[in-house]
Formats: sequence, C-alpha cells, structure tokens
Amino acid sequence: MDSQLFTVNSPLTLSPAGKDLLLKSGGKKYVDDNLDMLIEHMNELGIKSALDSQRLARYIIIEHMPDENFKPIKDYIFNNPKYKYEYNGEPRELDVDTDNMAAVMGVYLRDKYLITRPDLNVEDIP
Repeated sequence: MDSQLFTVNSPLTLSPAGKDLLLKSGGKKYVDDNLDMLIEHMNELGIKSALDSQRLARYIIIEHMPDENFKPIKDYIFNNPKYKYEYNGEPRELDVDTDNMAAVMGVYLRDKYLITRPDLNVEDIP
C-alpha cells in the first residue's frame, strides 16, 4: 500500500492523489455501480467493527477483480503503470498496481459501507 495514496488519520483517508487515482482508474465508478452487491458481500462476512470493515473492504475488491466489469480498471493499471502528480509543487510518481488499486478502492468502499452501518464506531479504527 503506497503511503502517497493515503493520509494518516483515524480512520485512514484518501490523499488528493488517492482520490484522483480512484476517479481516473474507474475504481469509483466500479464501486458505485456495484455497491449493492459489494455491501451485501461485506454483510455476509458478519463485520462487527469499523476496523473490520476497513480491513475486509480491500479483500472484497481483490475477490471481485476477476469480474468482467473490473476489466476497465485492469486495463487502466496495465496502460498506466506509473501515476504522476504534483505535491506542494514538486513532481511525484507512484506505482499503479492491483495492490494499490485494491487499497484505494477499499477505503472508498469502507466509507460507503460505514454509511449503511451507523452502529459501527469509526473511532475504533486506529
């Protein structure tokens, strides 16, 4: 998980670079288009804490990578192995791979999931 994609908060949040990658890669669209199915899958796991939702959301994304409608994201990863952006006016780049993509999409999915589970305390995420 590339630390350039996240900000150290509790809970973990996407950095501007992470949000941009989520949009450009089609990751946001994938989660939004498949949200009901992804949340149902998370519910089947019997998540008991906000921390569990953060850890498991990434794995849910990985489990769905073989899906046909995940292909545009895999094509993006293949065609854009480096993500270039600026931070404080300095050019930077990071690797775009399935692990980083699953982590970014997982944080977005976790946020969507926690909206459906107000009983989970977000402050439980270290």
